[in-house]
Amino acid sequence: MSTQMLKSILEQPEAFKRLLAAGLRAEALVAAFRARKVRKVWMVGSGTSLFAAMIASRSWERELGIDCEAISSLEFLEEPGSGGLGPEVMMLAISQSGASLILLEGVRHANDAGALTAVVTAHPKAPISLEANFIVETHTGPETNMGKTKGFTTTAFAAVLLGRRIAIHADSDADAALRARYQGLPAAVAETIESSRSVVAKAAQRFRDADALFIVGAGSQVPAALEGALKILEVAKMPVIAKELEEMMHGPYNGIGATTGIVLAADKIGQPHRLKALVEGAKLIGTAFVGIAADQEVAGDCGLFDLVLPPNDDEAVRAVLGVIPLQLLAHDLAAARGAPIDTARYPQLYSVFASKSIYK
Repeated sequence: MSTQMLKSILEQPEAFKRLLAAGLRAEALVAAFRARKVRKVWMVGSGTSLFAAMIASRSWERELGIDCEAISSLEFLEEPGSGGLGPEVMMLAISQSGASLILLEGVRHANDAGALTAVVTAHPKAPISLEANFIVETHTGPETNMGKTKGFTTTAFAAVLLGRRIAIHADSDADAALRARYQGLPAAVAETIESSRSVVAKAAQRFRDADALFIVGAGSQVPAALEGALKILEVAKMPVIAKELEEMMHGPYNGIGATTGIVLAADKIGQPHRLKALVEGAKLIGTAFVGIAADQEVAGDCGLFDLVLPPNDDEAVRAVLGVIPLQLLAHDLAAARGAPIDTARYPQLYSVFASKSIYK
């Protein structure tokens, strides 16, 4: 079945090539960041963009050693701590469309407080882009399908790259250094797509009649699980519950039964026996189960993973790659369930919710 969503999924290797070839062109932003001695970064977004912010914030904290927090657009406006905005604070808005109205309000709030503001977006002429101090373009390319796929992966990776760019102290040819570091990424994305397709097709048939699907994330794969659950919910139109591994093994496990399913997306964690416990629990109950391992060591530990991602020593890259099988699962589940893949169930709600200016 040829759909706009599937075309966008398959186009991701080329989208990464475009982003790497274009570079971030963030010299002025990096200079401002250093000059202000930024001590705190708020990464702000909604939905898909919030999950991209979660990947990037973890990467920035590890790379730069500063306090970095991912938060939703509305929470940012309500957060008492955001009252501490000032010249030594950065607000990084993450928005594929560049048109989310509450996020736009957040950028204006940060600007008024004197904070450094920047946006990571696919639309450099959108409202948020025009309000922020600096723009980082993702070079995603057109994506007209409802469930965004390449928009998520390129946005998350561009935000990660910006942190890596700031960490490079030598300013000469920093983009070239990043291109060299990630030259194998488009091929890894293509390999992930190819290796996932048959596994995902079987999983879609296994889950097609499920009453609900639990998507469980561990380690770096928690944001991938959240994003994958969102894709399944909006595209396949089925009930989905996304949980972090340890949270899943408390009250939520009581919701599992013979007519539900579990997808575990896991990376290395400090307590690997907890992965084994969840896998053994799924076996004991007899619920349909699919495991996705972001690392061969994880797969070797548990032995029940259906898919292992291509090896990569960069945790943030593994987080980005980890969502791709879940994108494909959302697509194939929608097809198996006869759900419209590229259209919203209730398009009239866009104007009611007024979540984005382009839907006014």
